[in-house]
Amino acid sequence: MSEPTLSTAILGAALKATAAIASRSTLPAWRRLAASAFFESRRVKRLQQWSEIKEVREKSRKIEKFVSSRLCVGILEAYAISYASSSQVTPQSDKLPVIFRVELSRSLNMTEDEVRPIADKLWRELSGVTRTGIDKLKNREGFEPNDLIMLSRLNSPYNDKTDIGSAIDERYAITGNASRVLNALNLVDEIRSEGVRAYSEMLMPHARESQRVQLDQLYVTRHLHALPPDWQLRDTGPSVAVPVELDEDEIRDRRYVVIGTPGVGKTTFVRRLLYSICRDQEDRLAPLIFELKSWSDNSGSLASMLAVRLRSTLQIETSERNIVDCLNLGLLAVILDGLDEIVDISERRTLVRAVESFSRRYPLATVVVSSRREGYDSAPLDPVTFSTYQVPDFTDRQMVEYSGKWFNLVSSVAK
Repeated sequence: MSEPTLSTAILGAALKATAAIASRSTLPAWRRLAASAFFESRRVKRLQQWSEIKEVREKSRKIEKFVSSRLCVGILEAYAISYASSSQVTPQSDKLPVIFRVELSRSLNMTEDEVRPIADKLWRELSGVTRTGIDKLKNREGFEPNDLIMLSRLNSPYNDKTDIGSAIDERYAITGNASRVLNALNLVDEIRSEGVRAYSEMLMPHARESQRVQLDQLYVTRHLHALPPDWQLRDTGPSVAVPVELDEDEIRDRRYVVIGTPGVGKTTFVRRLLYSICRDQEDRLAPLIFELKSWSDNSGSLASMLAVRLRSTLQIETSERNIVDCLNLGLLAVILDGLDEIVDISERRTLVRAVESFSRRYPLATVVVSSRREGYDSAPLDPVTFSTYQVPDFTDRQMVEYSGKWFNLVSSVAK
């Protein structure tokens, strides 16, 4: 393995883990700031001894693949959450190098004793680069005040444990059982495979007859407006203030809400999100969708509802525990669609609290919520945890693009 290749893998993993704890990491300004903070680090230049380790030369591709994997980034993300809130390593964080070593040994098909020299040095580099990057970002105000509040909450003791501490303990227990990790990875692969087929098509709108078409043939990429954390309190409102526009494919926030007016295209946006997550070969997450109109306070845990919904949407049988394992491993993107469809405000507020608790319970999972703009203020999700993006109306250019695609499809169907 060449030094630059390993350095790139280490930097990429550390940067992803840190971006997950920054609410505005999607914004171009933050990405530039983070890139400078991480790529200035000199730690990754101290890798001369790697080429001297025989096992590294023989298994270079597998090592690089593991470092870049979602499993590895999830471990590092838990470390980043623990460190960023207090610039210290919490007691549970001592389990992370062990988790890393066990999972690396399985990835390389080596015993723990055989992999220890590689794993220990690699973890020191990964955790060191992460600490250095976080410290530099703090000094350069790379974290929003809400980010630091959220991190503090995840590290605040509750019943003698913290949310991130409990998540690390769960991860440690899962890692100790190879079959649980394998079952989780197999489920992710199955969801992704079935999801590509299920979400690749859509019913053609405005057509006289029901006609399925490929999503990519009709879909027009949206540019979402990133709203400031206090947008609900501003007199100007999101429709008047000058927004920051982002291509939908650039949004990588761990938690966010998508709002929009009726008919603006939220449903199609959600379908496109499911499809794009299934096709993404970089993060390799599995998306699970749950329509919130089906939610009931008496239906059990949200994890159990996801298992039931998976059975009905993709015909995939799995257990609640397997879903929970995937959540704890950070392998799932949970899309909760239609918050506004809970008409009773009291019930909606109960649901909002449940979603917020779910997000704290599984800090490594991605959670996306969609809602109509009207009425969202009555029961909003905590802006400390959830960023907000607005789907705007089509621009003139997008309307022309959509119309052209629609007429081309109508012509092809008629033939």
